Amino acid sequence: MLVDRGVSKVYRADCGDVDALEAAIRESGAGRVWFTSHLAPGRLWASRSKEAAEGRAVVDAVRRCGEQVGHIVYNSVCDADTCPASVQHFHAKADVET
Repeated sequence: MLVDRGVSKVYRADCGDVDALEAAIRESGAGRVWFTSHLAPGRLWASRSKEAAEGRAVVDAVRRCGEQVGHIVYNSVCDADTCPASVQHFHAKADVET
């Protein structure tokens, strides 16, 4: 289905594995990286740290690629850093942003 939309190759990497992410970015020759993170349903309160760690791993992998990647976009949420404490899954995104 992606090939029908012009994607010639898909690169797979575990978002918790900085080395694998770096390898995928380098191999693909990506000059831009867009990513998002999410909490799996049913794990909302237990996975804030996991979501943040995975987001930071993507950022670290991009940093390791040096000048190859000229633009990175993290699809977060509005006001993640100032949302109410009851909206824990937004706080994980703020953790990645900082």
